[in-house]
Amino acid sequence: MLPEYLPLLIQVPIVGAFIFFVLMMTRLYIQHEGERDDQWQTFLKQLSDSECGTINTMREGIGASMREMQLALRDMSRQIAKNTAIILAYESARSGKVHTDTVEIAKELLRSVNDE
Repeated sequence: MLPEYLPLLIQVPIVGAFIFFVLMMTRLYIQHEGERDDQWQTFLKQLSDSECGTINTMREGIGASMREMQLALRDMSRQIAKNTAIILAYESARSGKVHTDTVEIAKELLRSVNDE
């Protein structure tokens, strides 16, 4: 009777060792997969922080440039209004006729420049 079960008895430790090996490999794979995921998440966090920093720097730079452009535009508008008022006054003086509408336009332009 023993000779009939002998091949089975020989196979049981081999199958047990195979099952143990598969379980250990699965455990190691899952452990390394978790470590890899942690490293990937750390990398993504660093990348996200870096991109956010770059975007914030760009936003601040663009905001400063827009403020400078707004001030320059305001100054140019004032200068254009002054020049227009001067041209209107000059044309009135040159023609020798004072047009009340021209004087009012010049006054309004100068008033708008001073109000800003």
